[in-house]
Amino acid sequence: MVKYQIFLSSVSKELKSERDTVIKRLIETNNCFPIAMEFFPAYENTLKLLYRYLTESDFYVLILKDSEGTPIKKNRVKLYLEIEKEHPEIIPCRERFCENTGREIEDLTYTQIEYIFAESLNLKTLAFVYEGDSESKSDRIKKFNGESFSHSVKGWKDANALANGIVDAINFPEEDEKYSELGWIRRKNEPTLCKMRAAGIREISLNGYGFGEKLSKKLKGAKELDLFYTTGRQFIVTNQSTLASFIASGGKLRFLCGFPNEDFLSYVAAVEEEKFGERKDIHKEFELVIETLQHIYSSAYAKCKEKNCEDKIGEILVANSRTMFRTSILGVKYSKNEMWGWITLTLPPEKSVDMISIELNYPSEHNEENLLKTVFAHFDGVWKISEKEGTVFSIDRNTKIDSILNKQTPSIFATNEETVLNDNIFDNEEAKKLWVSKFENARKKMKTHKGNTTLIEVAAQHPLKDGTSPDTEFEARLKTAFSIWKEETGNGRTVEIYVPGSVHLDTEGDPEINSLAYAGREYLIKLGIPEEIILADDLNEKYDSERNWKGVYNSADECYIAAQYFKEKNFDKLICICSPNQVMRKTLLYINQEILPYVFSVPVKKMFHSPMDEIFTTIPYILFKDNDCQGENSEFARNSRIERMPDFASKKNK
Repeated sequence: MVKYQIFLSSVSKELKSERDTVIKRLIETNNCFPIAMEFFPAYENTLKLLYRYLTESDFYVLILKDSEGTPIKKNRVKLYLEIEKEHPEIIPCRERFCENTGREIEDLTYTQIEYIFAESLNLKTLAFVYEGDSESKSDRIKKFNGESFSHSVKGWKDANALANGIVDAINFPEEDEKYSELGWIRRKNEPTLCKMRAAGIREISLNGYGFGEKLSKKLKGAKELDLFYTTGRQFIVTNQSTLASFIASGGKLRFLCGFPNEDFLSYVAAVEEEKFGERKDIHKEFELVIETLQHIYSSAYAKCKEKNCEDKIGEILVANSRTMFRTSILGVKYSKNEMWGWITLTLPPEKSVDMISIELNYPSEHNEENLLKTVFAHFDGVWKISEKEGTVFSIDRNTKIDSILNKQTPSIFATNEETVLNDNIFDNEEAKKLWVSKFENARKKMKTHKGNTTLIEVAAQHPLKDGTSPDTEFEARLKTAFSIWKEETGNGRTVEIYVPGSVHLDTEGDPEINSLAYAGREYLIKLGIPEEIILADDLNEKYDSERNWKGVYNSADECYIAAQYFKEKNFDKLICICSPNQVMRKTLLYINQEILPYVFSVPVKKMFHSPMDEIFTTIPYILFKDNDCQGENSEFARNSRIERMPDFASKKNK
C-alpha cells in the first residue's frame, strides 16, 4: 500500500486546533503521514530542516486564515542565503515572490518560505483558504502571495470541513499516472524501487503502450526531441500532427536512423528473413520517412505562417546511425535540464512493436545513475560521429530527397554505370530485348480489340481530405476525367470510368472513412457523370480471388484490375489519367499486360510522387526486377500494403 507524506504549512499559533484535527484525520486514513512544524526537534537552523522535510514530502498543503505568521528577521537571513547557495533553483522562486509581495528576505514569514521552497521543488500543491467572513479567498491569497496562483484552492469554514477537504484531495487512486512517483512502499520492496527510481524508470510496458499518448503533452515546453530508430517509419507516420505542432512551436527534432547505403538495413532484413520467410526491402522505408518529415515541416511552416511567426519555426535534422544497436530511443529535453522519454529493447528478428518498452525521466542533474542520462550520452556520441562524417541533413520545405540519396546510395539506387552493368538484374541489353518483345506483343494484341468503347482509368491518390473526399491532386485528375468523358462521348464512343483504390491508412496511421474508389465515384457523380458507368469498389474486388494480393494499394494494382476488365469487356481504347511522375511507370505496367494506353498527365503545384524516385527507384525496379508487381514475393506489393493497408499483418496477405 502506498503512503503519502503531507507537509502542512500554516501559522501554527493561529490554527493550532485546526491543525490537530487535520493531523489526526490524516493519520486515521492509514495512507497519509503528516509533517508539521510542531513535529520538528529543536534545531539551530530550522530553515534547513524545513527544506529537508519538504524534499521528502509528496504534497505541500497550504492552510490560510488571517495571520501571515512571524518574519524570519535579519538574524536568520544569512542562514537562509546558505540554503539558496546550496540549492540555487530556489532563487527565481523567491525573487518572484518578493516582487509580487514587495517584501525583502527578512520580512518573509516561515509559512511564506515554506511555500517558496515547495515551489522550487515542484511539489504537488493544494491550498485551503478560510472563507467564514467577509474577506474572500482571493483576498487572502493576495495578502499572502501578492497575487492569485494557479494551484488548486478550496475553501473551509471549520476544522472538520478543513480536515475532510484535505483527506478527499489526497485520497488519489494508486493507479493514477499523475501520482505514480509519489508515496512510500513497504520496506521489503524499497531497495528495488529505490534502484528503479534512481535509474529514472517510471513504467514498463509492451511496445510503449500508453507512452505515445503522453507524447503530445510531454512535448509542450520541450526544446528538443531526439529519436533513434531502425527506420522510424511507423512512429514518424503515426505522429505527424504532434511532430508538426512541436516544430511549429520552435522545437528541434534530431533523428538517427539507418541510411540506405549502409549494411545495417541489409543485415536487419537478412535477420528478419529467418523468421518471416522473406527479405523485406527495408531501404524503401527511408524514402517514405524523409518525405513524411518534409510534410511535417511544411505543416509546421503553414501553422507559423498563419500566426506570422515563420522566423520562430524549429528544425528537423536527420543523421546516419551506422549501428546494429537496434534499441529504439525517444527522448525529450527541457530547458531546466529535465528529460523524459522511453527506450524499446528491440532484439532482431523481433520488431519494436513486439518488445518491452521502459518509460524514463530525469528530474535532477545530480543523479549520475539515471538511465535516461546514459541514453542521451549514447545518442549524442553517435550524433557527433555522423556530424564528423558529414551525414547530418536538414529537412525543410525545399529538401530534395535525391540530395540525400546521392550521398547515401544503396546498390538499388546505383548511378555508377559500371556498378549497374556488373549486376545481373541491371543487365540493360537483356532487359531491352525483353521489353521490346513485350511492346511488340502489346501492339499486336491491341489490333485484336475492335469496337467503339473506351475505358478511362483515373489513378487514385491518397490521403483523402478528412478521410472522406479527394484532395487537390486526386481532384484534378477526376476533373480531367470528366473533360475526357465529355469529349469521348461527344465523338460517339461508349465510355466507362474506373476509379480504383481501397480503404487506405491516413497520415495518423488510422483507416480513412471512405475508400479512394468511393470518394472518387461520388465526386464524378456530382460533376454529372452517370452513376451506372462508374466502376469503383465493385471492380476493385472483382478479381481478388485470382490474385496473390487483396485490394488496390498501388499503381500496379490499378493497372492489373483495369487490364483484366479491359480484356474481359473487349474495349478497344484505354485512357489512363495519372501524375506526370507516374507516366512511364503506368505505361510499363500496361505494356506488361499487353495493352498500349493513352496516358494523360495532370500536374499540380505539390505532387505526391517524386520524379527522382520514379527515375532511380520505381522504373528500374519494374524494368529489371519485378515486371508486374503482382507476384507472391513482390516487395513492391508488400511494402505498399504495409504502408497503406489497414490491419495488413492480421489479414495475412501473401
